[in-house]
Amino acid sequence: MRRMIAWAGRVAFGAGVVLALGFGGLQVFASARSVETDCQPCETTDECRTCCIEEMHAKDGICYPPACFCIM
Repeated sequence: MRRMIAWAGRVAFGAGVVLALGFGGLQVFASARSVETDCQPCETTDECRTCCIEEMHAKDGICYPPACFCIM
């Protein structure tokens, strides 16, 4: 019984490590992509709208400066 509990503990720990590494890798990939397509910061609504249309391809979207959120 002790062997089964120890084995289950090692498997659970290993799965946790693999999931944590996978999540970290995904975050690195996502942050690298957001730099290329990010419109931040923008000063005016027109500048934000232009960035949303040209960079994000959100032609019918709503834009909110100064953080430049493009909502489709």
